[in-house]
Amino acid sequence: MEQQLGQAQGRLTKLYAALESGKVDLEDLAPRIKEVRAQQKELEDKRNELLDGKNEDAPRTLDSDKIREYVASLKTFLGSSSFIEQKSFLKSFIKRIELNEPQVVIDYTMPLPIKGLTATEEVLYIDGVGSSTRIRT
Repeated sequence: MEQQLGQAQGRLTKLYAALESGKVDLEDLAPRIKEVRAQQKELEDKRNELLDGKNEDAPRTLDSDKIREYVASLKTFLGSSSFIEQKSFLKSFIKRIELNEPQVVIDYTMPLPIKGLTATEEVLYIDGVGSSTRIRT
């Protein structure tokens, strides 16, 4: 966000320099200056929203319906995928598992729900036509 704000400020500086040099008339640059200022204002607003959200001390909560939806989605995916797919998926959001007998601590991020997930389908059917003893090239 800061980088984008810097780029917007750089564009404004260039436009002002072109205007001051007399190479371009104000009538030609005014719409572009207004556009860049609007972009800059929008970026500043977004940055301020992010900073305000970052400073919130209260943890975000999920309602029980949303958690049930996540659990159902995970159950569907894990029940219909191969071991390798399951392992890869779990590794994508589980950061660490710590075993301290008799306690287990799992450090993870909440995975997003999997909408419209279907079992993996074959893209191209390959038929074993030919002899089992010879290779056809």
